[in-house]
Amino acid sequence: MAGQVNETEDRVYLDYSTPARELYDLGTDPFQLENVAEERLGERATLAARLEALRGCSGDGCRAAEGG
Repeated sequence: MAGQVNETEDRVYLDYSTPARELYDLGTDPFQLENVAEERLGERATLAARLEALRGCSGDGCRAAEGG
C-alpha cells in the first residue's frame, strides 16, 4: 500500500493510494497509536494541501511548499 507522508514537528499525516488517511498528534500520542484523521478534518485538509504542494515542487519552490 503505497502512500505519502507529511511530517511536521508535532504531527504525522499519511495519505495512502487508497481512501485511508492517518493523522497523529505527536505531542499527545508519541507512539502513533490513536489516528485522529476523522476527528480533525480541518487540520487534515491543511496537511493534505501542503503534501499536494510538495508532490509537485522542485528547487526553491519546495521551501515555499514546506512553509519555510
